[in-house]
Amino acid sequence: MHREIRRPERPAPGRGGHLVLVTGRRDDAVTFHNPSGHTPEAVSAALAPHRFDEFAARRGIVLHV
Repeated sequence: MHREIRRPERPAPGRGGHLVLVTGRRDDAVTFHNPSGHTPEAVSAALAPHRFDEFAARRGIVLHV
């Protein structure tokens, strides 16, 4: 994730940077934990899938438990 995902109201300036933990996905939202968020709202957040994708580097790990 680009570090500016903590400010999703602004345009995404790029992709990549650090990892976030996706905790859920519905048609209308991706919920995630961002350990580098600077406010409680930025640490545990939800964005529309297309907005989340604008910040993503499109690499990650999937765990099936």
